[in-house]
Amino acid sequence: LTSVAPVYGTGTRQLTSVAPKVVYGDDDRRDWHELDSSDSDDALALGLLENSIMAHIFRSDLGSPDSDGVYRMLDDYPDSFRLGPSRNLCPNQKFLQHPRLSYCSATLVGNSHVITAAHCVWNQMLCDDAAFVFNYYVTGYDDNGNPTFPAITRNEVFFCKSVSTNYREDSSGYSSGTDIAYITLDRAVPGRTPATYHKTLVRTTPRQKLLMIGFPDGLPAKVEAGGKVTDIGADTGFESFLASTDAFGGNSGSGVFDEDGTMIGVLVRGATDYVQSGGCTVVNELPNSDGGEGIIYVDRVVSLTNPVPPPSSSPGRSCEAALSIDASSAFSVDIADTSLGVGPSSYDASLCLDTAFGGAGPVFWIKLDGVRPGNELDLTTCGFDTDLSVFEGSCSSLSMAACDGDSGSCSVDYGSSIDDFVPKADTQYYIVVGGYGGESGAATLTGTYSSTDPEPPNPTSKRYVECGRRNRCSEEPKWADVDEKHEVRCCADER
Repeated sequence: LTSVAPVYGTGTRQLTSVAPKVVYGDDDRRDWHELDSSDSDDALALGLLENSIMAHIFRSDLGSPDSDGVYRMLDDYPDSFRLGPSRNLCPNQKFLQHPRLSYCSATLVGNSHVITAAHCVWNQMLCDDAAFVFNYYVTGYDDNGNPTFPAITRNEVFFCKSVSTNYREDSSGYSSGTDIAYITLDRAVPGRTPATYHKTLVRTTPRQKLLMIGFPDGLPAKVEAGGKVTDIGADTGFESFLASTDAFGGNSGSGVFDEDGTMIGVLVRGATDYVQSGGCTVVNELPNSDGGEGIIYVDRVVSLTNPVPPPSSSPGRSCEAALSIDASSAFSVDIADTSLGVGPSSYDASLCLDTAFGGAGPVFWIKLDGVRPGNELDLTTCGFDTDLSVFEGSCSSLSMAACDGDSGSCSVDYGSSIDDFVPKADTQYYIVVGGYGGESGAATLTGTYSSTDPEPPNPTSKRYVECGRRNRCSEEPKWADVDEKHEVRCCADER
């Protein structure tokens, strides 16, 4: 399965190149209006489609509702964006006039939770731009041959609040982890019945019949009930299996169900969708026996539904539990993993415009003790595509003081650097190290001062004493209260 590329969505803004899927045997995809509610199999599919199948649409493509609370993005949909013209399909192909609005597919599995493919939304930045939408299906056609839809109102639109997954992609496009994600929505979904899913491994069987519902190539929802299992996935440790489902780019995240309507998997990857036929393109049709659509066993999501929080004693996981370091002189801190903590409630990226600062995802917190007021401090993080920011104040009342995205001069690309930052007296500072787009990894933070002889910030209450005077000790210069003795304050090796 690992040799088959993941299939990405089809919204108007692409996050990465599309690696599409294919039709096996006959094209079995059907619309909502083609289902027969008197047929038990169709009735099962209708219930799932209306209650638990959601389109993943970019918020920017969704737009805003009108004064009546209705989203109008499908009204007067541009002809050039419809499937036929945008794919240069031959006239005998299906769904030529259908819009291509969605990016991926998802399934409601709880009052406020959905399951999807992780490559569709695997970090907080992608989550922040994701809407999950009901009612994106075709109810019939108008006099001009264009599809009609039920109303999509505020009640059918939900937004991604957070994402839980162990899937990661690096800047080169390589991925790791399991391609499945558990999404928490911004609010509970009323009046709909979530799908049930296997929370422990239930292996498929060869040629087992499957039902898949999703949004192929960004089209309105399609029901596909002609697929069968072609490989149960023993060689993957039963992480995934293969099937002959008719799936396309945009089906990523589609729920795959057994004959009882229980969700058994999530579609994540497949083969090529379209091929040239003369001067136009047609759906790529392969024998059912060649079925190679990759489906993750859904039980793999269980470890993500109740993630184990880091121990309360873990330094770096929050402002209150920040790793304290001595910043009275040059310092260097090796961070094994920046994904330990949760970031601040907000960032002010205007402090570092044009530096590709993301301000999203997991972070590592560092508390600077003993900074030199009035002395320029240069900060650098290296290791991966880091975000670096400085906050000041107490943990209950932080304000951002500086930030940088990728101005660093590390041996790796996109390190971060904040130069000539001048700490103030009587102010607590925190360093927050994260990654662009929610990326995480190992990093090294270094801090150096441009001078070793700062001016006193408040000469009336403190005086500057130079340890090492008269060759009595060799420590760095430090501050001392006026009533403190030089030897007691500064010299550790001799009194």
